[in-house]
Amino acid sequence: MRALFAAVAALVFVAPALAHDFKAGALVIDHPTVSPQRGQVPVVAGYMDIRNTGRTADRLLSASSPDAGRVEIHTHERGPGGVMRMRPVAGGVAIPAGRTISFRPGGLHLMVFDPKERVDEGDVVEVTLVFEKAGRVTVGAVAETPQPGRQGHGHGAHAH
Repeated sequence: MRALFAAVAALVFVAPALAHDFKAGALVIDHPTVSPQRGQVPVVAGYMDIRNTGRTADRLLSASSPDAGRVEIHTHERGPGGVMRMRPVAGGVAIPAGRTISFRPGGLHLMVFDPKERVDEGDVVEVTLVFEKAGRVTVGAVAETPQPGRQGHGHGAHAH
């Protein structure tokens, strides 16, 4: 009986910690992560899926973090000579109704500059996302090493 109680208690207290999606109105922010910090480089990248379950488009306008100096929305684009360059996204990111927008290595992502403490595997960085319609939502982005070719962070492919 004591073992059963311990198992149930573990599920009650551990399961919410394992849940890794957040809601803001019709938006679901699925599996937000940041890359662990490499060496002394004062920046980490943030990844997630933003799924719009509603009938109206929304827009990610900005992001911030009490755990860092600043957060910017970035993307990669092919520059002169075919070289990939990273640049900030002006005007935010549209989240069409009924669609999922993925933030991934080599594409859209958050740049978290000047973390206040070193970000190692398993650490959580608090990030507040600001949407045009859904408003503000604060997520806990867990530090995980991105896996090459692993779309959806193990949650399967999503529509884009």
